[in-house]
Amino acid sequence: GRHPLNPSKGAEGAGKSFPVPPEKLVESDPDIIVVCPCGLDIPATRREAATLQRAPWWPSLRAVREGRVALVDGDAMFNRPGPRLVDAMEWLPSGVMGGR
Repeated sequence: GRHPLNPSKGAEGAGKSFPVPPEKLVESDPDIIVVCPCGLDIPATRREAATLQRAPWWPSLRAVREGRVALVDGDAMFNRPGPRLVDAMEWLPSGVMGGR
């Protein structure tokens, strides 16, 4: 599928990471949110996620209302190329979507 915030550049894959303004996130109203900041372990990710949870727009997101938000050690699962990416992709259906 097409990612609304970081569309594919064909064979090059998605573009480089960049800050997403809250307005764009609210506009896209994601079904699933995976919070996996680069360089942060789970305790640090929890602290950063608390900032998101205090934002007035956070509860309006479909993923939040439906309980489909996951906090992940990004370096361990998503942010580095290698075999762990396969593990991360296998984890997604059960870890975020409840086995759907």
